[in-house]
This record gives sequence, C-alpha cells and structure tokens, in this order.
Amino acid sequence: SLNLAVLQLFPFYQAVLLEHTVVVFLNTFVTSEGSLLIALEQQSFRADTCYT
Repeated sequence: SLNLAVLQLFPFYQAVLLEHTVVVFLNTFVTSEGSLLIALEQQSFRADTCYT
C-alpha cells in the first residue's frame, strides 16, 4: 500500500520539482538580466520625461 501511495504522489512531486527548477532558472535569469533591463527601463523613462 505504501508503493501505491508513492505512485499517487509521484506526479505531485514531479510537478513541484519542475516548478522549483523553473523558479530557480527564472531567478537566475532575472538576476543576471535584471540590472540591464532595469537600466534600460530607467533610461527610456528618463527619455519620456524629458520629451514631455
């Protein structure tokens, strides 16, 4: 019966593991690219405020 419970829970654990992997990947990507994106957004924001 323990094996049956493990088999029933396995898709849940697999989904959690996949979600965790995606979150870690996104955190790494955002951390490496985030400063550049923030700088670009601030630059475009300054350009918008200068024009208006």
